[in-house]
Amino acid sequence: MRHPYLYRLEKAAPHKYSGGELRGSSQNELPILAGQDASLYSVRLLPGGVREPHWHPAAWEFDYCVAGNARMTVLDPRGNSDSFEVEAGDVVFVPQGFFHYFENTGENELHFLILFNTSLAETEDDIGIAKSVGVMPDDVMAAVFGVPPEVFQRLPKPTEPLVMVKKPKS
Repeated sequence: MRHPYLYRLEKAAPHKYSGGELRGSSQNELPILAGQDASLYSVRLLPGGVREPHWHPAAWEFDYCVAGNARMTVLDPRGNSDSFEVEAGDVVFVPQGFFHYFENTGENELHFLILFNTSLAETEDDIGIAKSVGVMPDDVMAAVFGVPPEVFQRLPKPTEPLVMVKKPKS
């Protein structure tokens, strides 16, 4: 029997990426959330995994670190940034529209539960840096960074969100 109030988040099939996996409970998975301005995600990053730098134009983000160790950076619209370490039991609040990322800095899996004040799927309110840079003209990006356009011509131009990637080993 399906219960309209219940969703088995950790038993759901994950979206898998090179850096980890994502399970979501938005209005797409739990229809009762439609119009409620709430969704919850379970993010698991492998060691060396990075949540792509991104921002959410329509939602704030409230993170709870269930297990592991992370480094986060948050950049506000005025250009102020803060980088800090996160460990199990910590909570982090990222205001709506603030640019941010997190990475697994430990040797074990990093597990975050992330609450949003939107019922949309995370991919419907997420603008990642890779696609953002990829859709801008190479000559414009070159002018902004003061480098030749060839620098940006050589960059991959992902068409799908990267979401979670794995850092190359040093």
